Amino acid sequence: MTPEKDNNPLDGVSTVDLINIQRHILFIELLDSPYKIIAADINEDGLVSTADLVETQSIILGILPGFININSYRFIPEDYIFTNPTNPFNENWPEDKTYVNISQDSLNEDWIAIKVGDVTGATSGARYISGEVDFLAKVMGNEDGSVDLVIGPGEEFYLSGYQLELKIDQAQAGLVEIDFDRSDLPGINHNHFFFDKDKGLLRTNWWHKVDILLSEEDEFFRLRLNPEVNNPDWSSVLELVTHGSIWESEAYAGNGSQWLRLNLIWKEKFEREEYKLYQNRPNPFSRETIIPFLLPHDMEVTLELTDVEGRLLKTTIIDGVEGLNEWRLSNDQFADGVIFYRIITDQWTASKKMLELR
Repeated sequence: MTPEKDNNPLDGVSTVDLINIQRHILFIELLDSPYKIIAADINEDGLVSTADLVETQSIILGILPGFININSYRFIPEDYIFTNPTNPFNENWPEDKTYVNISQDSLNEDWIAIKVGDVTGATSGARYISGEVDFLAKVMGNEDGSVDLVIGPGEEFYLSGYQLELKIDQAQAGLVEIDFDRSDLPGINHNHFFFDKDKGLLRTNWWHKVDILLSEEDEFFRLRLNPEVNNPDWSSVLELVTHGSIWESEAYAGNGSQWLRLNLIWKEKFEREEYKLYQNRPNPFSRETIIPFLLPHDMEVTLELTDVEGRLLKTTIIDGVEGLNEWRLSNDQFADGVIFYRIITDQWTASKKMLELR
């Protein structure tokens, strides 16, 4: 006999599981039971790896309808004892039982149900909202008539991840672009977004192996929209769906140990941003990276590169233009390690650091 249950793949599964699985993969904090380790093996290949993160990410965002190679639940007899609980994949645990000459009900047959993807026990209700956090939506008008809705922190806080479902009223405005190039979130890319155009639903998430400190000046991502009506109410154009169609919109802190209820607050800012230096991408880099920065008008810009001792490695004069600029650094002149880059103009300067790997 083999118990089976294969419904609701996202029951108990959320972005916080990605945080905890990633921490396990990187040996930052190992999953503390063989059942959690088995639950993290999403693709059933006998390993917990980045491939499991990728598949789970696609299921959370709604790109995939469910697990590809496995049912939503696995079952192990309750009386089975693992030889090495820290690496259950080194043994062949039973997932079925053979019964011979059954003549009556057997009421003492207990099984452990493992919800695939749930490594925090959320399926069983072990989930506690420990606070609230404000995300800020800034409304920024563009010269071509489009509007950027910039989503970021509403205040200074530590964050290790979030998942958002946003409803876009397409009768009032149409989504033109999702822009994450200016994001201050490490590693964010197009795989962290899925737009269901038929329903007008944007699902997005992001996670990191450890908390990062964010401030109101930082940015998660921005949505460029074209208004379909005059003077739309942007707070009704874009609404946070607290209880989403497939999961809750929420944020995480404490390296994935704390669940936070989300609030979306609004700030209209119809003036053009002036100066800003963004994180290079990719970072770390091996051969080539791009340094983006924002200018209020055309001007000459000096770019300086220094090492951790403050020694000047490179100086370049750039003819900057109004708006977003991108300077491409491509060379093999520097040793591995941290490099500081600095933008200098007559009225403004800013610096950040990047990591070169060979």
